[in-house]
Amino acid sequence: QKKVEEVLSQHMKDLGISHGSAMVYDPNSGKVMAMASFPTYSPADYGNVEDASVYMNDVLETPYEPGSICKGFTMASAINEGKMTAETTYYNEGTTMVDGWPIDNAMKDKQLGEITMRTALQWSLNTGSVQALRLLGGSTTEITQRGKELLYDYYYNHYGLGQPTGIELYENVGTVVPPDSEHAYNSTYANMTFGQGLNVTMVQVAAGWSSLINGGYYYQPTVVAGYVDKNGNFKPAEKKEPIRTTVTPETSATMRGMLHDTRWWMGDPPEYYFGGKTGTAQAIRDGAYVMDEFVSGYIGFGGASQDHPEYVIIVKMWEKGRTTSSEEEVRPVFEDLKMWMIDYLRIRPNTGVAE
Repeated sequence: QKKVEEVLSQHMKDLGISHGSAMVYDPNSGKVMAMASFPTYSPADYGNVEDASVYMNDVLETPYEPGSICKGFTMASAINEGKMTAETTYYNEGTTMVDGWPIDNAMKDKQLGEITMRTALQWSLNTGSVQALRLLGGSTTEITQRGKELLYDYYYNHYGLGQPTGIELYENVGTVVPPDSEHAYNSTYANMTFGQGLNVTMVQVAAGWSSLINGGYYYQPTVVAGYVDKNGNFKPAEKKEPIRTTVTPETSATMRGMLHDTRWWMGDPPEYYFGGKTGTAQAIRDGAYVMDEFVSGYIGFGGASQDHPEYVIIVKMWEKGRTTSSEEEVRPVFEDLKMWMIDYLRIRPNTGVAE
């Protein structure tokens, strides 16, 4: 907890960013190992604040649009349904049309032509996640009602987005638009594939995303480490069984590989295995998306081997009227914590880890 607070606050101070949150999560048990939000308050001087919003736990209480982090959810859903693989291809033109509106890639001139879904995730292409939605519904050219129903089923019922996680603290629920809603336009669902058009919490994202990489098991998040008996002895809480499975072990293995590949240029130490995904979402002001303010995030995992991630770290930063960067400003928080967590958990290196 202390280390996460130090790293997050120092990065925010160096960048001059007003708001930030981070959580470290055990993907194999649901245990929250650290949870921090800034700005905050001093419990010893509770009333000395300028804004009452600092009393809120942003990780649990503030729904947001997680941006391209959701591309992992979308692609895992289509892979799990047998509608695509990591090597399925589509023709990327930098833009795709939905309901008569263009949806552009952030890097519109990159990776044009016939590319794989693995490449689309590596380059975080919106056209790739929209194509995954089309494939999920059994089409290569159209978003179908069946595709929207399946995406909602995975987002809501499998990954737990838009519903309470059951953590032992107050939490907000957020919103995921049901496919039978009057607002369930094709464009709404296309935006949902890359994390806009829905509102979810960081703890929901971390719990659902952990199931993508841990073999497909969804654990209820918990902040309870144990209890103290009548003699004053601490008794660790028993590990809970997973609530449900979200994807197959085979899909989970594929997603670990695809998320590892997004870091192809990072130069991670080969004796450990890391993966992750950026997420940048335009903010909403007066009911419309704006281009001068982003909510930026990163979620990543680490461990000794491809088969057993041992921690997940999710980070978010934002400031009113500021265009924060997931890649350049938020991801470095994960980079500063990834090896510290390896040491903290005493994870032995694996010299046989796959490249």
